[in-house]
Amino acid sequence: MAKFFLMAIVGIFLAGVMFAGCSESAYLSGCAECKFDNVSKKFDSSCTGAKKSSGIACLSTSYPVAMANYQKGNCSMVDECISDLNRCTASVSSGNDKEDCAEGSMTTCYATMDICLKSAAGKCSNLDPPTCGAPAGLVIIAGGAALWAALLGKKAITPHLAKA
Repeated sequence: MAKFFLMAIVGIFLAGVMFAGCSESAYLSGCAECKFDNVSKKFDSSCTGAKKSSGIACLSTSYPVAMANYQKGNCSMVDECISDLNRCTASVSSGNDKEDCAEGSMTTCYATMDICLKSAAGKCSNLDPPTCGAPAGLVIIAGGAALWAALLGKKAITPHLAKA
């Protein structure tokens, strides 16, 4: 029984990591991969710029209709999300990128940005926001449960085969 709960927790964790929002993922990737300058207390700007670009590309892929409408000037809600992000980061930033990554408040700003963008995308595209994250997470959990059941079943069958 403990193995089942462990596998369920691992499945939920993996689903959460795999389907973290575009903004939050780009920020965390920058924290993990960009070089830090001890003098300026900032990450390399070309690296963080590339991470920001990958976050924007992720948004364009995740919400193509809404982002196309934004490019045409028909989705001011995205500008509101960007303004909210700028206010949040300005209020919690210490000025030291490495410390901000370790402390976690900036991550909350980007996670909130993703929630805002998901809502904006739903309203700006006249469609429900993509829901691919939840079913895929359920598939991972179901797959883990099936694997666990198969392993448990194999252990139960093995002693019977040995007696034959």
